[in-house]
Amino acid sequence: MADWHVVQQRMMPDETNADFAAALRDLGGNNMIRERVLLAQFYRSLDRTTRLLVKQRPKPATLEKAVGKATEINAD
Repeated sequence: MADWHVVQQRMMPDETNADFAAALRDLGGNNMIRERVLLAQFYRSLDRTTRLLVKQRPKPATLEKAVGKATEINAD
């Protein structure tokens, strides 16, 4: 059931990448949500250009690394 809540979460227009990632982690709570589910939902929330740049090698293995890379890309 927690996976469903994570997949239903959408990023708000004024929400930062870090805030959205924290919200995804909070939705999981104590349930064991796979990292790939969190990453997939985070990728869906990004615009196409940022998503493609974040997924380039080295591909982030964790949500935190993906957030860091997306923030670095958007800061430029």
